[in-house]
Amino acid sequence: MIKIQGSTETRPAAAAKKKSGASAAFKTDVPASASASTGAAPGAPASVLSALIALQSDGGGNAKTFAAAQRTLDLLDGLRLAVLEGEESADALEALSDAASARAHAAADENLKNIYDEIALRARVELAKRGR
Repeated sequence: MIKIQGSTETRPAAAAKKKSGASAAFKTDVPASASASTGAAPGAPASVLSALIALQSDGGGNAKTFAAAQRTLDLLDGLRLAVLEGEESADALEALSDAASARAHAAADENLKNIYDEIALRARVELAKRGR
């Protein structure tokens, strides 16, 4: 892996000259050879990038499984908030039950399927705690 670093040359800042009057324009003493960028931003790990590319390039299996997992997580979060507020609803539990019983899309990546299965298991545990 190649590490990109910025310029190591440092120069002291020029002393500011004070001008009187409102017509004084802002002026910089930047040489024409100065670069706009001083260094490279840290990159994302390759595994994250490859996962994002896979999500964008598949036939919809990963995107559908990801959306189902996100929906289940949102429903679990909603249930947690409802429990804290003492307002559990049968509709919310029914929606969570539907989400927990759904299966991962067959065309989805195996790692994504495993993650989805763990999320669905957590939802089923929460439903079992409530006798559903």
